[in-house]
Amino acid sequence: MAPRLHIEVNQQSDRNPTSPDYERVNIASSSHVITDGHLDGNVIIFMPGNETASSSQQYLVEVTFEGHLSAAINLNISTQLLRLAKNITLLRASDVRELSQQSTTNTSSRTILHPFHFNIPPNRQLFYNSNDLILRGQGRIEYFLKARLFDHGNCIAENEAPVTFAPARECSPPICISDFPGEYTLASSRRVRDRLHRRDLYYLSVQTGEPAPLYLGRSTMVSTVVPLKWNYRCLAPSQQHANVPDIYATIQTSLRATTFVSVSPQDRIPLEEDANKLLDFKLVANTTGTSLTQARKLRIASWENLDGGGPHGKDQTTTTYQAITPLILNFDARDYLPPTFTHPYISRRYSLSISVSVDVDNSRHASLRLRVPVQVSYEWDEWPTECREDVSFRPDSGILPPYIK
Repeated sequence: MAPRLHIEVNQQSDRNPTSPDYERVNIASSSHVITDGHLDGNVIIFMPGNETASSSQQYLVEVTFEGHLSAAINLNISTQLLRLAKNITLLRASDVRELSQQSTTNTSSRTILHPFHFNIPPNRQLFYNSNDLILRGQGRIEYFLKARLFDHGNCIAENEAPVTFAPARECSPPICISDFPGEYTLASSRRVRDRLHRRDLYYLSVQTGEPAPLYLGRSTMVSTVVPLKWNYRCLAPSQQHANVPDIYATIQTSLRATTFVSVSPQDRIPLEEDANKLLDFKLVANTTGTSLTQARKLRIASWENLDGGGPHGKDQTTTTYQAITPLILNFDARDYLPPTFTHPYISRRYSLSISVSVDVDNSRHASLRLRVPVQVSYEWDEWPTECREDVSFRPDSGILPPYIK
């Protein structure tokens, strides 16, 4: 019976491998995300029968950490299916060492621990080995560990385990909305009419901006605050609603992910308006929902008189009132969520879809919709407040892209 191998990785609560909180995790079944600058673990070797690693046997253990990216685009034209694809090796690091007798933890159990360690610096020259292939339409980035046991140059056992790898990185500045035409809606307004008498009753608007990022990895709960700025103005000549009535808003919020896949390297941050074009089908974008949703009901109060105006002559100029309410979002992110990232072949960014149903005086309703950019990150750091100046492509300082599938 041949030896068996099992791979496990160490999960740490801090970056000190000697910490008592250094915890062992089975990476094949755990959803733990590796974000640190190093990857540590053990290859567990189970020897059959009474066989142990003696001095006469020359056992070698090879542990490999690899990352691969694949991007493919399918174009179905009539009866012809055109497929374009790209495969890239992002990273390949190997550790080959002799199996030490000191690694035996319990001779009676015939189990040997062989530790491994890989440094993953945030800045490095990445190894790229590309090859065009014909694949099904997909975009994915995968990492895995592979261990092999050699006896006199012959591989006698091997095993492989996936790694959920999402490098921690500093959050980018807020984006300039004008650089992403048609993608985001930061303001929405409605004129509510009395259809029976064919007259306007009031004007209501809401506007917002990019909130602070959603920081993952510290707990399953993630949160951010979306500031909502409301404007109200009565339009009825009777001034029935000159003073702000009771206004309630039912708000449905969901986090949506947009993934860009290309088979040719992009020289700028991809835009939705450039994707999914039949004349240039080398870039596709797909927006999907995530499991992070929330429904809340707000009472909009504390209105401020902006101009102090009122009815004036024939113009019927009316007062505009403004209120600011924070929309607190709390999501239970139990499933893995790739962070926001940009790569020449695969990129992902997120947005909050906000659907607002407004109830005025329990009778008149208005529906408003917003789409707000938000970043997702595994690094808790100070967030820049100045917006990004351009959308030219800037690699993330040589940081590897995260696992995505």
